[in-house]
Amino acid sequence: MTISFPKAPPPPEETLNNPELLALVDERLSLDQTTNTWIFFDEEDEYEYNYDQQQFISRSTKSTETSTKRSREDAEIDKEEELNKLELKRLKKERLAELKQEIAQLKAQKQEKNQKNSTTAVFVSKLPYNVTKDELITIFSKFGLLAEDFATGEPRVKMYYENEVFKNEALIIYLNKESVDLAIEMLHDTSIRPNSTISVEAAQFQESTESKSVMTEEQKKLMRQKKEQMKKKLSNWDDDHKTNKFEEIKRKLFDKIVVVEGMFRPEELKQDSLLEMDLKDDIHEECEKLGIGNDITKVTIYEKKLVVTIKFVKPESSMKCIKGFDGRHFDGLKLKAYSYNGEKLDENEPSEGK
Repeated sequence: MTISFPKAPPPPEETLNNPELLALVDERLSLDQTTNTWIFFDEEDEYEYNYDQQQFISRSTKSTETSTKRSREDAEIDKEEELNKLELKRLKKERLAELKQEIAQLKAQKQEKNQKNSTTAVFVSKLPYNVTKDELITIFSKFGLLAEDFATGEPRVKMYYENEVFKNEALIIYLNKESVDLAIEMLHDTSIRPNSTISVEAAQFQESTESKSVMTEEQKKLMRQKKEQMKKKLSNWDDDHKTNKFEEIKRKLFDKIVVVEGMFRPEELKQDSLLEMDLKDDIHEECEKLGIGNDITKVTIYEKKLVVTIKFVKPESSMKCIKGFDGRHFDGLKLKAYSYNGEKLDENEPSEGK
């Protein structure tokens, strides 16, 4: 059956500025205030006038096309997220393998150093005449825990004098042998005063009690604590570039999700079986007003946490959503909207909708 469509109506915004144009609008047309489009109804379908195509378009056909487009976009988004998750797993596996290798290398280096060097002390020469013990403690404690004189509790730093004149030499004793090589590497031939460099080398003893005294229980305890600190340092990935990669991928996932608090009361959700559907419709409608309605991919209601999450195709849309929702009042409740940070929202299966 051939449909007799009305003549093209003037754009709705023109009728606002010139109400006389309304007289030219066919009586069979009505203005949809939500979408700001002219609607024509016949017995079988509903049509809206499209000014770009200069013709009436079936809303059912448009809805089908939009649904198909969304399904295609959803599939692409799911594929992207799956790839991101696989990349996270790969990077974690790779990093764990590297950590194991680093630990093995450290053990091998430690064993090698133990064979080559058994001292826990460094001998420092060419020191400035006015250097102080406290200054040496501050400098050398950066590279390891200093041994303590358990009679006084003071760090074991000995400055050498001859006839009460400083010989520009000192002995620094660490708890761990590893600190010796690190101190030598970082401080040998460096300056702690202008126009002078110090010499740092492994201390050599001839049956000296300085480095071969029997360790007390407190010394052993301090050594164990230091080893635990080193172990934690090895497992800390914060300064590793791959940690940044993990965070970057996580943000790609999380920045598309908005968490909204205050959209419903728990007792109302239990009493009204249709409230979930109404909430999702309201969210879509509000996002349509913000121009991001078509970018929504999923709406999830978490009853226990009293929150709703809205997932978008693009992070830009989630930012617009936060700006539009945060601080607003909805059904007597004040909304709070913010970006998802990966927190667990509910133990049970959530209610989801698109």
